[in-house]
Amino acid sequence: MSNILSITNVTVKFGGLVALNNFHINVRKGGISGVIGPNGAGKTTVFNIITGVYRPFSGSVLIDNKELVGLPTHFIAHYHVARTFQNIRLFSNMTVSENILSGAAIEREGDFFSSLFFLPKTRKKEKELQKKMEELLHFCGLEKFKDLPATSLPYGLQRKLEIARALMTNPKLLLLDEPAAGMNPTEKLALQELVKKISKQNISILLIEHDMKFVMNLCEHITVLNYGSVIAEGLPKEIQTNHEVIEAYLGSDVEDDFIVKMEKES
Repeated sequence: MSNILSITNVTVKFGGLVALNNFHINVRKGGISGVIGPNGAGKTTVFNIITGVYRPFSGSVLIDNKELVGLPTHFIAHYHVARTFQNIRLFSNMTVSENILSGAAIEREGDFFSSLFFLPKTRKKEKELQKKMEELLHFCGLEKFKDLPATSLPYGLQRKLEIARALMTNPKLLLLDEPAAGMNPTEKLALQELVKKISKQNISILLIEHDMKFVMNLCEHITVLNYGSVIAEGLPKEIQTNHEVIEAYLGSDVEDDFIVKMEKES
């Protein structure tokens, strides 16, 4: 199967600091891939390159074989790329339903006069978006909270709401930046099932995460970063026993204990 995302030889520099050094990754259509690494390894920089927040010093970022490097962030949204953030960024003055509908802004782009006078074309579109929002409420298990203020939800449900809002943009590629951060085990399990459901909708997923068990249980392919460079890539089982990965995370003295621990968790 072909790739939805192909990044090759991407280097990012901030002054004398090299944040990414010849970074590469492929995400297949409908697949779930992960990027892991210690703090400061360059993981979020990868997402900022894909979404146009940063422009790389060199390299290529292709979505469906279309080059994204040099395109502004708002234009990249038209390529059906959506993301969530490490820190929750919901609209606190909006309800759950309104937050999801805010993700439809790109769908509302169109004729000015039709929108101004709420002509039949606009009314039809609004009905379609309302229906889609209701479907996402159900899909993400948020129906009974739809009229509540977004920030009144428990933390785990706020994470789900962020994902629902991202799905409202009709993404082909969904970028999840530490989606399980701050969650308890029950919330993580529910999130894991949601991510699997999303993947079954033929939406490709690339996630950044520190929770190794979460990553190993979800991802079919994992890329490991350390100091901006790829030090390993492969199947979860291969990553779990990779000596360089273990040393990057915990140091060489605890290698055997780490392998045993990961084998038990998976």
